Amino acid sequence: METFNDLIPIFMRFLNDALAFLQGLIVIIFTLLIIYYKMREAIADHQSDELYAHKTKKILVCLVATFLARPIVSLLAHYFKIN
Repeated sequence: METFNDLIPIFMRFLNDALAFLQGLIVIIFTLLIIYYKMREAIADHQSDELYAHKTKKILVCLVATFLARPIVSLLAHYFKIN
């Protein structure tokens, strides 16, 4: 019977693969959302124009945060020697 110590590397590889998949999916979804909001911004009046510009900025911030999460987690895991 395997111990938990043997399962940790398998679980970590699964998490890395899942994270890579989710980041790829997030790029596609966020790109489509940005295109949608920019198209709505182009045909909207002034007040709605600002709303869509604000939503686009939020999406870009979320995209950057998504890609910064992986190095931060790796840094913390290395610092606490979890890996």
